[in-house]
Amino acid sequence: MGIHKSIQLLQGVFNSKMTGLLQKISRATPKVVLSLITIGILSGCGIDGTKYKYDGEIEGKHVRFCEEKVWKGFLEDTNYLVVKDSSGDSVVYADYDDDLIVDKVLIARKGKTREYYRGSIIQLEGEKKFAFYLRKILEIKQSEGGSIQAQRDSIEQEDLNLLRQ
Repeated sequence: MGIHKSIQLLQGVFNSKMTGLLQKISRATPKVVLSLITIGILSGCGIDGTKYKYDGEIEGKHVRFCEEKVWKGFLEDTNYLVVKDSSGDSVVYADYDDDLIVDKVLIARKGKTREYYRGSIIQLEGEKKFAFYLRKILEIKQSEGGSIQAQRDSIEQEDLNLLRQ
């Protein structure tokens, strides 16, 4: 058997194995996608590991930053920053590829939702507000971290004083 015939035989075996595997994946994929969607819905934005994760008040508005795993042929991080004011109007900033650049802005006001994509004037202005809120979130987290460290230092000092008595 020549080298070319051996290569063709190996390619045939590989292709048949891959075809079988791809068929199994294609049958399983709807179940996997449905499971991921269900998990996402039930957990909200609970799959979050970013330093910006936040759910609280900033300048009188309820602000929530979360990261969600979204299925796009593979799992990809998508960041959402949701800002609601006291009237119930809200703005959602969506970053689909985890680069902290706004890909879409959704504005929900008076029962209507409008979507604006990259390059629009709304998205460009939204990018500025998105960056503003991210800076505020980091400032809040740093100040909270500082106060926690100060509390730990104070407790340690009290413990040291107790041990030295």
